[in-house]
Amino acid sequence: MNFIKIVIPLFTASMVWGAPISSIYVQNCKTCHGPAGENTAVGKSKIIKDLSVTEIEKALSDLSSGERKGLPVAKMIKKNFMNTHTKEQVHELAVYINSL
Repeated sequence: MNFIKIVIPLFTASMVWGAPISSIYVQNCKTCHGPAGENTAVGKSKIIKDLSVTEIEKALSDLSSGERKGLPVAKMIKKNFMNTHTKEQVHELAVYINSL
């Protein structure tokens, strides 16, 4: 019983606060863009650590909406990312990438 009283509030709090932005980067971006945003994904993208916060947000938005050309798999990944994260999370991620 005590276990439930402790675990349920912690689980609920973690859902409210969400994952730290650095872990969102690791889970969603690191594989293609590198640990510090230093890689060109599939040899096609720009090096994201060199982009401004606004450029990162716009690239994510434009790729996910189809306004910007890109590999179909990249568009699908960006669209899924944009559909599962809030604007605030996208902005925080862009700030994080810019700080790498």
